[in-house]
Amino acid sequence: MSRRNLIIIIIVTAIVVITGVVGYFVFYAPTREIPPEAQLTPEERARLTLSEEEINRGLTLDEKISLLEEERRLLLEQGEEIIPVEPEVAAVKPIIGKEIVSSTLAPDRKNLIYFDKEEEDFVIADLDGNNPRAVTSADFKNVYDIHWSQGRDSAIVVTSENEGQDRKYSYVNLRDQSVINYDDKIQNVTLNPNGDKISYLYYDEEKGISNISVANADTSDFKTLYSYPDANVNLTWFDDNYIQFNPQTSGYRAGEVAVTDSEGSTLRVVVGDKYAVKTLYSQDNNKFIYTGTSIKNPRQLELYVTDKQGMQEGRYLGINTLVDKCAWAPDNITVYCAVPDFYVDTLVMPNDYYNFRFISTDSFYRINTDTQRAELIKSSKDLDETYDAFQPYLSSDGKVFYFTSRLDGQLKALTIPE
Repeated sequence: MSRRNLIIIIIVTAIVVITGVVGYFVFYAPTREIPPEAQLTPEERARLTLSEEEINRGLTLDEKISLLEEERRLLLEQGEEIIPVEPEVAAVKPIIGKEIVSSTLAPDRKNLIYFDKEEEDFVIADLDGNNPRAVTSADFKNVYDIHWSQGRDSAIVVTSENEGQDRKYSYVNLRDQSVINYDDKIQNVTLNPNGDKISYLYYDEEKGISNISVANADTSDFKTLYSYPDANVNLTWFDDNYIQFNPQTSGYRAGEVAVTDSEGSTLRVVVGDKYAVKTLYSQDNNKFIYTGTSIKNPRQLELYVTDKQGMQEGRYLGINTLVDKCAWAPDNITVYCAVPDFYVDTLVMPNDYYNFRFISTDSFYRINTDTQRAELIKSSKDLDETYDAFQPYLSSDGKVFYFTSRLDGQLKALTIPE
């Protein structure tokens, strides 16, 4: 046998052996199980994004997760420390690819909960939107909005057949799936943080009655607090003892923001006459941000912060946006907001925004309410799509800014780097 033929035989044999070995590991060898300590947490999965380089080479999030968990498995075997996955860049990623209503964190803060308009049911999903599962069989129709209790285990469901012009209110307890449908005269319902009492406007146009009242969730033991000369009011029960109220948010009329105890024995004005007033309390209820202006028919809205009792004069935060585009971080100091890049001079805010006459193009900011310093996180110019963010909230670790896109009603998430 010639030397040349011997070399060919050796090479062919080597190829066959290598192919067999590779084939064994690919098709027959057992896959190494990833231990729980090496698996990405729900929070890490939610804030994981692909870099531009990874996108260009066709890597998917699932593939990246598999690679990271395999790296962690090897580190564990070598006795090395596992470093948590942190957001590398500020990026927006899709979470729920269908129209939903009022998403928020579930009671365990490790899942999402929302109302699925297609399924007509409440749904719980992982923080990254995967593994959705229905949690009730309530079968609500024409759901317009949902107001959650602080524990997220009960809610007020608002339904409307004419885009919110006429509204009906119901109470749902997600623990036992009980539902209470309220009389049409009970309007603007809000839950106390514990989820067992309601404040509301009892409005009877025929009898000329308009009262702010409180009651148990089943409307028993009701108590009238104040007569209120308006068919609409914003009510916020920000702890179990105090309720905030002000006229319906409008750029056409001014109004005060007041706080009362749930017995109606004390009353204090916390924000003086302002147009377009709307508030949002911090998670510890010690302060709130609000929009408000002294100008009738405003074109844009300024954002302020004050303490819960309004003892401090409102401090301007250097940002012009709607409270509906902001969320408090768990530290109760930082606020994250989507901020419109421009406003239309012929429109009145926030009325024309609520009526969908204005769709904004948002950039995203981080604001320190103590120092009143605003920092740009992501400009709209650096995003592949246009986002009009609405009803946002933060993950429990404060590293993901969830929001509903008004363009399609779907849930998105902005990852927040340090």
